[in-house]
Amino acid sequence: PDPVGMVDEIRRVLQPGGHAVIAFRNSWSMFGVRYASTLSRGQVPNQGPFRPLPAPLFLREIGRRLSIQSTLGMTPGAGRLNGSRTGFGSLLSGVVVCRVMKSR
Repeated sequence: PDPVGMVDEIRRVLQPGGHAVIAFRNSWSMFGVRYASTLSRGQVPNQGPFRPLPAPLFLREIGRRLSIQSTLGMTPGAGRLNGSRTGFGSLLSGVVVCRVMKSR
């Protein structure tokens, strides 16, 4: 899996002014810590899009390629959405969602 390559491909296929939504699991969240310490142990290393990514670093890579319009963090739990966060709080959420646009 190549997350940055995926963003490059999104940029390639978007028309100028076009929008996309990118969502990924955050390795800096409590889920990411739990995933690294227990959940990933019994699974194959190549887990594709399920592998959590460090939110600040991946958002920086997205921002180098596309204009980030908005960011939202979501924390799922117990079969429901426990809450959503914007701004700095989104960097601690289990799932980070950002709306991006290709510059004209």
